[in-house]
Amino acid sequence: MSHKFRITLVLALICAFAISFALADDTQAWNLAFALIEKETGYTRDQLEKVNMVYGNGQYAFSVKIINHPADEDGLLVGEMDASGNKISLTGPEKIDIEAQLQRDLKNCFNRRDCYLLLADVCADWNEKLASADEETMESIWEKYRAILNMGITTPPDDVIDYDTAYAAVWTELAAHENWTADAEELFRLTISAYYVLNDEPVYSFYFEDHSRFEDAYSTEAAMKKYKKKLAAYFDEINQQAPCRIGVVISAKTGKLVEAPMFDYIPVQYHYLDFFIRTEEAVASIAQGEQP
Repeated sequence: MSHKFRITLVLALICAFAISFALADDTQAWNLAFALIEKETGYTRDQLEKVNMVYGNGQYAFSVKIINHPADEDGLLVGEMDASGNKISLTGPEKIDIEAQLQRDLKNCFNRRDCYLLLADVCADWNEKLASADEETMESIWEKYRAILNMGITTPPDDVIDYDTAYAAVWTELAAHENWTADAEELFRLTISAYYVLNDEPVYSFYFEDHSRFEDAYSTEAAMKKYKKKLAAYFDEINQQAPCRIGVVISAKTGKLVEAPMFDYIPVQYHYLDFFIRTEEAVASIAQGEQP
């Protein structure tokens, strides 16, 4: 069974239970699940991380993540048990291919303020791992992930501005270039950041997105409604359409824009990685000044 298909089945199982029944947050149910897992696999509670627990039709469906699992496995255990903790099914973990491994490692860097440091380590590790890979292996990896590895991402050297200064400079430059105020920063979240050399110029690259329900602060319908209203009001006031994705590259020497910012709008035209890896189409959008 492929990794993607298995994940689809896991989600389908959880959704099937959740349609009629709420998510279970029962300490006893988790105790039973952990006892079942330890009996069947040997993994103890301290080696596992809770993912989901739902209840319906007299049985529980649950999933947990193995904290320290082999790099070539997904680390996911998925099971069903009756109300007494007797096993109905328990599967996993599954092997994952090299692209899925790289995807996991890259995405673990995203949506973090220290992304630029984590990403430098991941790129160094993977470039070393793939140094002797054959053509078939390389072609099995999605081109956008290969592009990230080929950007030359490293940790910033001592002779460039530090990350915090660069981050502040991004919003100063955006405000000046787009006629925004400092309030605009809170309307977007940092998704990816990196340091590398672009056309002989040391740069920091930042990619931002609008807020989403995956964030705790915006996880409820009321919170998202309030945010969307605030976002629309801000950009209506300055007679602009609100972007949903922003790509910015600034000089790591001066903190100034290296090129005009890249924007995407709803409905989106670009993949979320296009601005970060600077695909030809994304870079072309700068010259065209694309905005609905």
